[in-house]
Amino acid sequence: MRAVVPEGELNPSSRVMEHHQRSHDGNLLITNTMAREMPIPKDFDSFSWMSQINQAMALRTAVEHWRRIKPWCMGALYWQLGDLWPVASWSSIDYHGRWKVLHHAATRFFAPLLLSIAIDETHVEVWLTSDLAEPLARRGALDVVTWAGRLVRRVPLRARLRAGESRRVARVRIDACFDRPVERREVCLFARVAGGWRVAENFATLVPWKWARLPKPRIDASLGTRADSLELAVRTNVVTPFFHAELARGEGHFRGDWQVLRPGRTYRLRWMPHFDRGARATSLAVARRELRKLSLFDLYEH
Repeated sequence: MRAVVPEGELNPSSRVMEHHQRSHDGNLLITNTMAREMPIPKDFDSFSWMSQINQAMALRTAVEHWRRIKPWCMGALYWQLGDLWPVASWSSIDYHGRWKVLHHAATRFFAPLLLSIAIDETHVEVWLTSDLAEPLARRGALDVVTWAGRLVRRVPLRARLRAGESRRVARVRIDACFDRPVERREVCLFARVAGGWRVAENFATLVPWKWARLPKPRIDASLGTRADSLELAVRTNVVTPFFHAELARGEGHFRGDWQVLRPGRTYRLRWMPHFDRGARATSLAVARRELRKLSLFDLYEH
């Protein structure tokens, strides 16, 4: 937006911002739907990131549902991929070719092997959905974890799927997920299965993100090189929703960006330059100076 909007107009309801919104009530819809799920952002940059997170989670909810119910639904496409001009839209790649949160999420919810979590008023269900041409067997666990990282409950997962099958692999009562009185807003769910070289994992919450009691994370992000590419190694001391990293003047993205990080694990994010958008080779020293990072915790007042 800063490429086309003056600094004094960087407000979602300003005249110039509304000109760069081709839906007559688009920014109103963005604001209203965001307030249903997310905390109120603290400034314009946070508003932009938060609205993208909310969009990504909405599309994720829909696509995961459609993929779970195969063969009644055998595929999904979302509108839209890219933009024709700098605009606040529902695209997943902006006019400059930069990935929004949705595009990162789409690489995961469109993965050939999808592990997803469905929640209703009383139960948590874990589903495994395959678009692979061969049968498979997977084992893993559904973990209930406090935001501080304490494991509350572990439910073993085991699944055998035919080629192209979608199957529920676990169904657990929500009130059986806790070994002591714990409020739903105090925990996050992590599911993971593995077997062979394919791993599938996902996360879910039992309440809207705006009700989550997030502690301040201590994020250790170390930038190095691996196989002639920049790679970011990330660790955190608590559950850290929607970690994001970027290079201030770099055209590109980190593969695996915008994940919900779990403490005790190292995440390795490889830098993917957008050479078609003018990216240039970046030295490790310059990249370290330009590294910027944030998470959901940084986007609202506490």
